[in-house]
Amino acid sequence: MRIVNIVHDGSKVNMGVWSSAMSTASELRRSYGVLSELWYPAGADVSPEREDHENVPLKSTRLDYLKQIVEKRALQPGSTILCVHGGWRFPTRWAHHLGQKGFKWIYTPHGHLNKYGFAQKSFKKTIYFRFFERKMVERADVIRAVGGPERDELVELFTKHPNIRLIPNGMPKHVQDLTVKETEPRIVLFMSRLFKGKGVVPMVRAWLKSNINNHPGFRLLIAGPDQGELPTIQQLLQDHPDNSIEYIGPIYGEDKKRLLNRASFFILPTWSETFSMAVLEGMAYGLVPVITPQCNFPEVFTNNLGIKITIEEEGIRSGLEALLGLNSNQILDLQFRNTDFIFQNYTLEHIAKLQFQCFRELLAANKVAGF
Repeated sequence: MRIVNIVHDGSKVNMGVWSSAMSTASELRRSYGVLSELWYPAGADVSPEREDHENVPLKSTRLDYLKQIVEKRALQPGSTILCVHGGWRFPTRWAHHLGQKGFKWIYTPHGHLNKYGFAQKSFKKTIYFRFFERKMVERADVIRAVGGPERDELVELFTKHPNIRLIPNGMPKHVQDLTVKETEPRIVLFMSRLFKGKGVVPMVRAWLKSNINNHPGFRLLIAGPDQGELPTIQQLLQDHPDNSIEYIGPIYGEDKKRLLNRASFFILPTWSETFSMAVLEGMAYGLVPVITPQCNFPEVFTNNLGIKITIEEEGIRSGLEALLGLNSNQILDLQFRNTDFIFQNYTLEHIAKLQFQCFRELLAANKVAGF
């Protein structure tokens, strides 16, 4: 069995999508003998090569090149499943085209079809969705949601589709000694793209106006690649030089792991999210989430695992100041409960099992059809 994951961008800026797409590749191979590939447009800044999957940089996104690459890699409908990640781009067109040739395919929008996603360039997206994207997605064999709220939105959007499944993202298990996390100052970590929809500027403004700013027990670290918000943030920090905020830039690999091991809280005041891998990863490392309901992780609040904030500046400020009321024992208890919750419900082993069951059903249908 071979799984071809297709993304429109393999760069680090798009890391949330392709890393979640490939997160179970190692477990799928180890437990089920499934081979995974990551297809993306060729470029200088691409996802790292790993032993658990093969990178396939694409020289073109045209359909005539698709025919070449399918022949070159000897893809067969009876043993290959296509997984499209994201919307509006060539991966959907490619999978739809190959679906007409007998290949089974799975469409995972990663939030591209939620209300916030539609609101960006809304006129163009509405027209394209009505005449192109919807018609192609309706032909997908499976529409995959990675979170409960997204599943509900997709069921409402594709009322007649027979196979909309919830298969969430997952995290690997790792040994984490939460008792040795640094406690003074406690790090509140924002780790995501510096993009307007992530709420990073209102967060900085809220921090600067809150009682937590320059408190000896807390510090805000901002990590991530800039997508337009950094100049505003830098100006705010220059205008308020007496602050406890630091922007440390993009961070990956072992440096990211060390930072997660040090931090105590994970903040994401996003306006819209599908099911954030960053929040999931932070919780797995014992970081207490300080997030908006728009993160679409309601279990955080129903299980009292974190702090609820709103997207408005005042709502973020209120949530930040709530951290001042937590003592060391309460924070440690939250950290342990967060890791336990993630490893009981969102392990890669469990997610890979759900994926394999889905893959096996699709290929069995192809065998019945004679492929």
